[in-house]
Amino acid sequence: MASRSGPRARPALFAVALLFTASGVPTLASAKAVKVDVCHARGDGSYNLLSISESALSAHLGHGDVLPGAWYPDSDGDGFGDPDATASEYPEAGYVDNADDCGDGGAASGPGMAELADGYDNDCDGWTDEDFFCPCYDMESLDELLAGLDTYAYSWAVRYDGFTQVTSLRGQEWSYSYEDVQWQAPTVGADLYRVAAEDDAPYCETWSQTWLAAPDHSWADDGVTSYLAIPEESFDVCQGMLDDWMVEQGTPLYSW
Repeated sequence: MASRSGPRARPALFAVALLFTASGVPTLASAKAVKVDVCHARGDGSYNLLSISESALSAHLGHGDVLPGAWYPDSDGDGFGDPDATASEYPEAGYVDNADDCGDGGAASGPGMAELADGYDNDCDGWTDEDFFCPCYDMESLDELLAGLDTYAYSWAVRYDGFTQVTSLRGQEWSYSYEDVQWQAPTVGADLYRVAAEDDAPYCETWSQTWLAAPDHSWADDGVTSYLAIPEESFDVCQGMLDDWMVEQGTPLYSW
């Protein structure tokens, strides 16, 4: 007699819900939402770290939360952080998200600030008081350089060697060399110019060299030069310094 078998065993079934994207590609509903960290602003000005859904980030940022990053103390309240301080990952009261302060001038120093004649680098460009003095020479040093010499000056809009806006203030004294059987003129100079090949960077220079008369009519091989690249703001200051000295001394100026 045939016997009946019991119910057939069936494999276990696990329901998996599917979501469909706009492109029709199914995704698991159980997939975890993307999380991001955010610094949540408290009412007392402090922050605490929250891990939130990425979809909620815009709303959090909209009401004052910020992303973790590098934050620097701004002790003088000018909006620029101290580059020498240790950065904090989270903002704190008195911290800003940059390290652009050059520091020593207090609230009067920072990128874009006006330069003041106060002994500080107010605009953070690496120069101090450049709008108010010439880094190369002043009236007293020009007096010392050219003391007792016959002075004259040349100026060129564009000089033969490519330099532009050149002023060359010179002093010399002729003497006769019995050894060389030649008249010579040891010469010193204070120059100001731009170098077109270097984006018109301003330079100032002091130098000394001996001019040889006939039969050479050339400079001796004894030149000594000291030159300095200067900020754009100092160019006009140095030019005014040379002009004032020449007027004061009655120095003739020959222009080309």
